[in-house]
Amino acid sequence: MASAAPVMTAPRTDLRMSVPSGWLWAVLATWIAFTAFALFAAQGQMASAQPRGPDDLLRLVQVRDWLAGQALTDVSQYRLNTPHGAPMHWSRIVDAPIAAVVLLLTPLVGAAKAELAGMLVIPALTMLAIMVGGTLLVRRFVPDPKLAILVPLFVAATPLVAVQAWPFRIDHHGWQIALSVAAVAALFARDRTRGSALAGLLLAVNLAVSIEALPFAAMVGGVLAVRAVLSKAEARRLTAYVGALAAVSVLLFAALQPPSLWSAAWCDAMMPTYLGALCVAAVLLMGLHLTAVSTPLARGIVIAAAGAGAFAALSAVNPACAAGPFAALDPIVQGHWYGRIKEGLPLWHSEPVIIFSVMVPLALGAAGYALLLKGGARRADVLTMAALFVGSALLGVLVMRASALATVLALPGLAALLSAGLTRVSEKRGPARLVGAALVILLLFPATPLMAWTALPKGERGAQGDAGNEPLTPATTCRAAENYALLAAMPETRLLTPLDLAPAVFYASDHSVVASSHHRNNAGIAATLRAFLGDGEGEAARALMAGRGLTHLVFCERSLELRDYAERAPGSFAERLFTGEVPGWLVPVPGQDPENPVRIYAIGPTKPSS
Repeated sequence: MASAAPVMTAPRTDLRMSVPSGWLWAVLATWIAFTAFALFAAQGQMASAQPRGPDDLLRLVQVRDWLAGQALTDVSQYRLNTPHGAPMHWSRIVDAPIAAVVLLLTPLVGAAKAELAGMLVIPALTMLAIMVGGTLLVRRFVPDPKLAILVPLFVAATPLVAVQAWPFRIDHHGWQIALSVAAVAALFARDRTRGSALAGLLLAVNLAVSIEALPFAAMVGGVLAVRAVLSKAEARRLTAYVGALAAVSVLLFAALQPPSLWSAAWCDAMMPTYLGALCVAAVLLMGLHLTAVSTPLARGIVIAAAGAGAFAALSAVNPACAAGPFAALDPIVQGHWYGRIKEGLPLWHSEPVIIFSVMVPLALGAAGYALLLKGGARRADVLTMAALFVGSALLGVLVMRASALATVLALPGLAALLSAGLTRVSEKRGPARLVGAALVILLLFPATPLMAWTALPKGERGAQGDAGNEPLTPATTCRAAENYALLAAMPETRLLTPLDLAPAVFYASDHSVVASSHHRNNAGIAATLRAFLGDGEGEAARALMAGRGLTHLVFCERSLELRDYAERAPGSFAERLFTGEVPGWLVPVPGQDPENPVRIYAIGPTKPSS
């Protein structure tokens, strides 16, 4: 193992925040290459020039509404839950860079091309942020000059990261990865107290983007708390982190939420419920700096009291939030929608290709951290980083969407293995040295599991893997803007649609709908599900349409959502629509292209048969 020594020993005693110019140029060169490749690979989508998925579509609609005059502090979607409108938990923090590109370029190239530019520029900038943060993080632990080009390449080739920074992907997940990775890198800055405060600031922004970051923010606090118990000198890091997290969260809440929501009881965003708990914890943790608190036991008592005080504050403001952000969902919403969203379920519910692409880097990362720990250099820091990796990996296994961050935090471990492997093969001579280096890089390359999976025969991959690798899925066809030309030409009205179709309707037209896949509209989602899962004649759907003044039903014949409803509820209204047996009280709108999978029906004069 002596040949692996460069992995174990750092050439400097401090951990600076600056990036050496050579590494910066490596990051920029890799980013340019990745961006060029991504744009080339996405050129088939350039013609449609629309966001990738439902959340991306609705994100651009939110930006349009903001630029059209909706207030900075008002992120409600007034075309949802028609005719009432619906609150949203989304943040202007993610809207702002998109809006900035559109505002800047619209006078020069027009609104359509400015939006296209935003859908290309913003994902590229997201990748640059992740690449810089990931490279900084790896260099904290494996400052091997042989890895100068490889480290940013490994960051860019992490599959669940690349997909969140792909052209036309403008939702919040990529930014959350970037903020979390930057926060972890900041923890190991030269000035540990300032670095921890910076980590708190970055994670406060992350929490303002989405409450999904809360478990990881708590995990960072927990790791710092352990260090504070073991060492009095570490107490400043913990109080700096929690203090910055609380203060910046309060400031962002005051800046981005209207006064009417300052007493709201939502559990799905950084609202007063969580802000109060953070502030209580920050105040109580100041007790760590009292002269009398000088032993590990005393520090542990103060930290435990801060945690208990935070939980008591949360329970006092809104006890329901202690049961989780989504505990108040209608049972039909929980059972037939939220509880079936794969990215919110444990990893083992995902397609085999995703499981394989996540678990291989995590296993290799764990082996690499074991190698770093065996080396003994900066053991406390390596243990801290390893704990954050293990915690994020467990979280990623339990909640699939969190596995993207875990694969990035695996990179220091992967880099340790890479450095050791390249050091070993460098002792060889001739072609064996080149072949050995190539094999080491290929075996540890984060995209190798994905490439290996796609190289398997289709029969061995299985049906689930094939569906995820198709360049054009039925759901994508249903979202194509050109399929809504006839609908867009109709006078503005109210529609009943399946949940995932709503953002495409918003993007392509001015119509309103009952619900989309966004949980704050609990009543609208529940009403939509009851309509499609109801009796085959559609009596529940017709009652909903009459009660809310809806004039048309819009669905897609190739909708995966509609197929799912049909399979779960045989004989239902959804099954009738999916099989083409539309009840007689619905009349097709004239002029529809038979090749277009999107179907538009108006309420007709006849009643459902008994």
